[in-house]
Amino acid sequence: MKIPGNKFLFVSTSFHQFQKLIEMYRNSLKLIVVRGKNLRQLKFSAGFTPLEVLGRKILEIFRPHRDVSWYIIEPPCGKIAFLKNRRLLTGFTLLEIVISIAILILIASAASVSFSNSRNVRELTTASQNVLSILRTTQSKTLAGEENSQWGVHIEQTQVILFRGATYAGAGFTEAYPLPSTIEIANVALLGSGSDVIFKRIEGTTDETGTFELRVKSDTTKTFSVTVESSGKVYQTGTAPTPTGTRLTDARHRAFALGWSIQSSITTTITFEDPPYPNTISTIPMASYFDAGKTKFDWSGAVAVGTTTQILRIHTTSLSATDAVLHVDRDCRRNTKKMRIDIDAKYIATYEVDCKTVTVGNFGGTISEP
Repeated sequence: MKIPGNKFLFVSTSFHQFQKLIEMYRNSLKLIVVRGKNLRQLKFSAGFTPLEVLGRKILEIFRPHRDVSWYIIEPPCGKIAFLKNRRLLTGFTLLEIVISIAILILIASAASVSFSNSRNVRELTTASQNVLSILRTTQSKTLAGEENSQWGVHIEQTQVILFRGATYAGAGFTEAYPLPSTIEIANVALLGSGSDVIFKRIEGTTDETGTFELRVKSDTTKTFSVTVESSGKVYQTGTAPTPTGTRLTDARHRAFALGWSIQSSITTTITFEDPPYPNTISTIPMASYFDAGKTKFDWSGAVAVGTTTQILRIHTTSLSATDAVLHVDRDCRRNTKKMRIDIDAKYIATYEVDCKTVTVGNFGGTISEP
């Protein structure tokens, strides 16, 4: 058999001698011929046949010499069995490719998990802040007296629902805010074991205090807990701001220790001044706002005065046959008219236009801030 090229090596020795010869002539060889019968000394390695092992050994030695061609001849017929007359080119074996693909799959899987976790946390934070915003908006609607009604939020596993009215069941208006599909509400623990947070008019407080959680469905350890206080304040549990400095006077609330009882009183009269227009007078029949034993009086309402709406609440915190402590709750941000309060023609107090200045009438007793 003719061998092309200027220099060549014909190997017909043991594999050990073959390696030595290769090392000796590695810089001058142009062609290598190996007889297959000498391959019996090679062992299977990492899934490759002895013939492939030999080829890999030659490739490792001659990889930098790209101009070397070689033959491996398999007896008895001299059939060329591997890489016939082919230049040694750098490349990757099947095993290397498989390992590389496996590593890429592992890296991609890890990146996918990390991205999914990051997305879930982002959706949890966004959904939780939206729920807090809805609760605060609901309180603002109540304080503003929108639709002359209370407002509340009904809490479900997959959504929160803003509603108008004193109860969700009889709400005249509802608006649903669905949560992302990956987020749910759980562990609702509100006073009264309900799922509604309803804010009171004038003062914006609520009786439905407690907590509830928003959490990631696929990982319930990732949670955002919400606290609802009786004052109407809502916030992420554990992040309530700490009051600092001197407490400011709250002009919305005034208490009048009357020194006499209103149990037998019939009418409360509220007079609003609206110059240059005539006064607006609102008369409240008191009988409808006493409890059964006349130990409590509680009225709240809105009165249209010109182009504005004046919203207030008049109620007692103490009422007996001989005494009464009367509270007047009035939001000075929205009540801008001078107002006078009388009970059965007994002068209680006058609020000036600034809402903060209060003159106690001759039946108003002693005024204080609760």
